[in-house]
Amino acid sequence: MANTENLKGIRCPECFSEEAFVVQITMNVVMHDDGIAFMGCRQPENDHFPGRAIPDDDGFGDDNPIQCFERRGGCGHWGTVKEFRVG
Repeated sequence: MANTENLKGIRCPECFSEEAFVVQITMNVVMHDDGIAFMGCRQPENDHFPGRAIPDDDGFGDDNPIQCFERRGGCGHWGTVKEFRVG
C-alpha cells in the first residue's frame, strides 16, 4: 500500500518496504535551559537563518541519510532520501 502522508513517495530501493524509516533531518528547536521545544517541520515566517533547513514540501532533503527500519519489517538498507524516492 503506497503511503499518502509523511512518507509519500518514499520506498526502500532494496526490499520495496514503505513501512518505516530512520531519517536524519535538520530542524529548528527552541532551546531553554531546562529543555527543548520542537517547532515542527516548518521554518518560522520571521526566520533569520540563511536558507531553509527543512524543505516545505515533505520535510526531507534529498541528501538526508535514511535507513529502512529493520524493527518494522525493513531490510536495514541505507542511503540518501533521493535514492529512496519513488519516480
